[in-house]
Amino acid sequence: MVEKVSLPAIGVALITFLNCSRCYAQFNYAPGDTVYCLKPEGLPLYDQLDRGNVIQRLRYGKRMVVQDKYGEDTFDYIRDHWYKVQTDSAVGYVFGGYLWFMPAPPPGGQIEMYLRRYIPKPRVLSKENLTCAEAPPDKCFKQVLEFTWKGRKIQLTTEYGDHEYIYEAIHFPGLDAEHLLAFVRAAYRNTIEMVVSNILNNPYQQEKEKREQLAREFREALLKPNFTDVGGRRLHVFPNMFSMTGLEQMDVEDLGNGKFIFEYTSIKDL
Repeated sequence: MVEKVSLPAIGVALITFLNCSRCYAQFNYAPGDTVYCLKPEGLPLYDQLDRGNVIQRLRYGKRMVVQDKYGEDTFDYIRDHWYKVQTDSAVGYVFGGYLWFMPAPPPGGQIEMYLRRYIPKPRVLSKENLTCAEAPPDKCFKQVLEFTWKGRKIQLTTEYGDHEYIYEAIHFPGLDAEHLLAFVRAAYRNTIEMVVSNILNNPYQQEKEKREQLAREFREALLKPNFTDVGGRRLHVFPNMFSMTGLEQMDVEDLGNGKFIFEYTSIKDL
């Protein structure tokens, strides 16, 4: 039975979880907060706690207002609270692991573009010129931007150089790796579907059952964080991610306290 819990005085919980596989941080939404559906397949809205009858399936990006907060649960490897929410047409209960405090990201998969879409004038905390072999001076620099959305501050560090993004780091207080993976699945959903389509239509794999199995394994890999302890906690996000420049890998290093480093590696360079 999910029990109702009292709301903390602080809206964002900051928890260090380096070397702790079960620690997590949450956004801890409060009554009156506006949140959005982050689940590409749609989020079930139940008529009661503990997964009662489904009133409707909230579409991706659906806006809702938090009315109350309840106990914790685990779904899709994410640990979070249940919330009572109100949409424009119904009131019900949803799992908090797929709620987001900003409008849901478009399918482009670029974090900086997403943040600039809703927060067009970030604060520049620092900017320094770099030395590049090929990129012009105005395209060769490192900068730290601070985006603020209703009191929540997000810092994005990016290096631009000969290969465009060569380094990208984000400090997202209140976000842990499991919730980050839910965000990545939402932001990269078009890429994910393209990968699945390529797997299912692979001309070099003649067996239909094998293609379908590989597609299922790929989807399942995106639900469960796969960590290896190398320095910080490394989250292997896309084992086969097709981009405009070819086949890539995307790994995320979890430094704790909502700090993540994104690394993009072309398969041909491995």
